[in-house]
Amino acid sequence: FRRAILSDYKSGRVGTPEKLELKKSYKAQVPYIQKILHCSGLIQVNHPNAEADDLAYQITRKTNMAGIKTVILTSDSDLLQCVNENTIFVHARANKDGERQVVDMENFVEETGFSSPHIYIQGKAISADDTDDIAGVHGIGLPTASKISKGHGSIQGFFEDVDQGLHKPKGVVQNRLNEEGRAVFERNMQLMDLSRAPQFLPDARFSKRAQPSFQAAMETLGELNLLKEIKPAFFEVFEAVAKQTGSVAEDILTLLKGMA
Repeated sequence: FRRAILSDYKSGRVGTPEKLELKKSYKAQVPYIQKILHCSGLIQVNHPNAEADDLAYQITRKTNMAGIKTVILTSDSDLLQCVNENTIFVHARANKDGERQVVDMENFVEETGFSSPHIYIQGKAISADDTDDIAGVHGIGLPTASKISKGHGSIQGFFEDVDQGLHKPKGVVQNRLNEEGRAVFERNMQLMDLSRAPQFLPDARFSKRAQPSFQAAMETLGELNLLKEIKPAFFEVFEAVAKQTGSVAEDILTLLKGMA
């Protein structure tokens, strides 16, 4: 549905020989990642018309209402809007010291510069998102968006203060935001605000939870060995999952590293 709003949405992810090769490599790994996650006893969810962001957000709304503690493990900062009283964000990629960023409601302002997850996504809506080929307002990045939000409560608050005569835009950036930025903001909120997406969960496919099986994992690893080369992306995904699930997943990770 996002391409109906922006035809160039994620168009930059394909086209160059390097990106096509990367996509091909990733697709070759997916079945093995899915098999090993299944062997670790994890449930997988998919929907033909939804992105992972949409499903993750809608699941965390359900788990939060039920009071279930949830961890979002991802390197996608768009999913910071999933953070709530019962959901924390853990960055899938560790820094050079081996530490992962952890964001919850208590440290959200410190980690993002915005007062809440919804205010954060408003700030991102006026900033460029090169990963998804979404243009923002020229001259505005997240630090500037954060300053504007703090001065008016939110980006929406900035527009409301201007409309009510409570604030006169100052400088080139604020004038650009007030003029051309309004249309950019509304378009990008439709693209980025996960609360605006259609409800996908009722039609999503949930895999059955398998009993964690070391033997099944070994068989999958035998298939994987036929690829002759295990890509770093595979390790990165599985290592992050293993640290959250423990036991069988940790054992499988040890074997994976031994095969590389």
